[in-house]
Amino acid sequence: MQTVTVRIKMNKEDIIKGIYAFAFVGLHLGIRFEFGTGQPKALYSEIYETVDNSLIFIPLDLALIKGKVAPHWNHVDDNLVLSSESGARSSLYHKENNKVIFDFDIIGAIFFLLSRSEEFYAQSMDHHGRFPHKDSILYKGGNIRTPIIDHYLEVLKDAFGDAGIKSDDRRYPTAILSHDVDQPMRSIKGSIKLLFVSENPLASRLKGLRDSVVSRIKGRPNPFWNFDLYADAENQHGFKSVFYFTNPFKRTELDPKYNLAKENFKKVIRQLIEDGFEVGLHGSYNALSGEDDVKVEKRSFEEKVGFKIGGYRGHYLRLNVKDGFSRLNNAGFVYDSTMGYSSAIGYRCGTGLPFFTFDTNGNRVLPLIEIPFAVMDGPLFENWEYENIRGMIEDMISETISIQGTICVLWHLRTAYSIDYPEWFRVYQIVLELLAQHKVRVVTAELLANELTQRAKDWGYYEKLFNS
Repeated sequence: MQTVTVRIKMNKEDIIKGIYAFAFVGLHLGIRFEFGTGQPKALYSEIYETVDNSLIFIPLDLALIKGKVAPHWNHVDDNLVLSSESGARSSLYHKENNKVIFDFDIIGAIFFLLSRSEEFYAQSMDHHGRFPHKDSILYKGGNIRTPIIDHYLEVLKDAFGDAGIKSDDRRYPTAILSHDVDQPMRSIKGSIKLLFVSENPLASRLKGLRDSVVSRIKGRPNPFWNFDLYADAENQHGFKSVFYFTNPFKRTELDPKYNLAKENFKKVIRQLIEDGFEVGLHGSYNALSGEDDVKVEKRSFEEKVGFKIGGYRGHYLRLNVKDGFSRLNNAGFVYDSTMGYSSAIGYRCGTGLPFFTFDTNGNRVLPLIEIPFAVMDGPLFENWEYENIRGMIEDMISETISIQGTICVLWHLRTAYSIDYPEWFRVYQIVLELLAQHKVRVVTAELLANELTQRAKDWGYYEKLFNS
């Protein structure tokens, strides 16, 4: 692996932001960046120094790095270019006197998207306190379903190659399969309610009520108790997934009503773990509202199931980046997988690749890793006609393969019940078939997070990020 010295000309307070973005690039492209004041191969500075002997110059856009103002954007070669200044770019980089010179701050753009600056400084949230996808720069630029940071990595790889710097690319097309266990049991009360509010045919609504009643009276499996259905479908292809269970500390009306202490839950969790699946915490609606609530939920969860957990995803996808990442980190989680949209398909962070999170309040990098998801069953079926869904999923998987990216899929446990959710489980089976057909690597989320952490330690990035 090639070592590349980078000179970052920023004030002491902000330099960690540059190191953070370069480390992300290095960890995925297989380049060991060293940061110092000696003779650099790459210069990251506001001012282009003509006497500098570096091979690569990237112009520092300090306002973009600080992220307090929404950047301007335009497209160059289908890539979204972000800048604090207006005016269209005509190229991503060019060569001048054997030096590669970037025409925009590609490092600042990566930091802006990964650090979630637009969410940190957002003026409005939805009624659940979530960042609306229509307010994102990627949606406004028409790139919400494009892992734009992955394309930046391709640009950087080409640019480094033009400068004679070889990368030892460590990316491989990868998928994460995940399930939120919101409603593992269809209640009779809920079935009666659906008779009046569901848009499904009356015959389907009546069958749903009948199935709920029969399961209660005769002790048959509940229509929403679909753990075996998902596990069997995944096992057919040699895949394993992660199931996120709730364990509310302060239960609200919006939280699931089940109790992990009951034997049926203990049994299914034990079986999942024995079979090689992962189990994580689906944090309650208000899990991150208090300083220690999520820590209590995690500790209580572990006491009930008898083992440590590393993964988290918030119920209703609630996570405020101002303090959410730091609270999860303090609670001892290895990774979070909340960063996706409840109302749209796409890449909230501009990538599906795992990355260390950034605490803007503390101006520090956290060991907590984010594994963003891109596809969720709800918005997929709410916003797309069934006949178009397969094509869109095929396109996203094909792009994941072409850029050697990562795609995380979220399918709720209950949606395998075809009476209430016709074709939803069939589409999930199609996802599995496509991943198997294209030989995409499928691993559990915690394994992927641990791989990144170990790589950071082996390559010297861990010390640079957390001791800077």
